[in-house]
Amino acid sequence: MDYSTPDRSAAAAHTPDASHDVAQDAKRSATSTRINLAEPPPVTSAEWDHLRFRVVALENLLIALMSDGSSPRLDRMREMARHVAPRRGCTEHPVSQFAAAQIVHLVERARHVKNHPLT
Repeated sequence: MDYSTPDRSAAAAHTPDASHDVAQDAKRSATSTRINLAEPPPVTSAEWDHLRFRVVALENLLIALMSDGSSPRLDRMREMARHVAPRRGCTEHPVSQFAAAQIVHLVERARHVKNHPLT
């Protein structure tokens, strides 16, 4: 996915002169704004860092909640990794494999917290 800034040269190339109708210029400006708003905005490094911090915090909260659950519930959560991983005959996708591994990792961290309370 491309997070670079959208090309606004087409919108900037238009220079209004006295012969143009103001209503047409406003309509054209609104149309170009809608087109530009449809593209994702650029993401700064500070925003990526903030997102990473929030994901780590959410993972830790999830592990705390999962550690309060029963062992059969943790087993069921671990089984969810099989549903994320590709089925037989399907092409394995690295993102699916990584997601399945993350589920297993979270469940194992929750088991560790369950067996070794933080108190």
